[in-house]
Amino acid sequence: MIDIYYRNGCTSSKKVLEYFERYGIAYHTHQVKQMTREKIYRALYLTDNGFDDLIKHNGNEQNEYHKEALNNMTVSSAIHYLQLHTEMIKTPIVISESQLLVGYNEEEIRQFIPRVKRSFIE
Repeated sequence: MIDIYYRNGCTSSKKVLEYFERYGIAYHTHQVKQMTREKIYRALYLTDNGFDDLIKHNGNEQNEYHKEALNNMTVSSAIHYLQLHTEMIKTPIVISESQLLVGYNEEEIRQFIPRVKRSFIE
């Protein structure tokens, strides 16, 4: 099953949800603040760049403070910290057993369309 972690008012989250509806892809939605330790760990496992792929990079002074704090923690502590400070996490996060998408990308989101359906869409 595909889980989508979103934030209210996030345009990219809205686009992802509309995309999944348009193509009839089954999913479960969760507020990003409901992201479990296991799901954060799974997302990290599926990233190319670890925490850097999951963290907002908007130059906000508070985010910079949080990123610096993360750099000085163990992975376990950093995951716990993210659970407490979900405002740092980029949204949406689309995660399945073997696939991950952070943010909205028209090309990359196609990975969630089953192969059988993909050929009919092109």
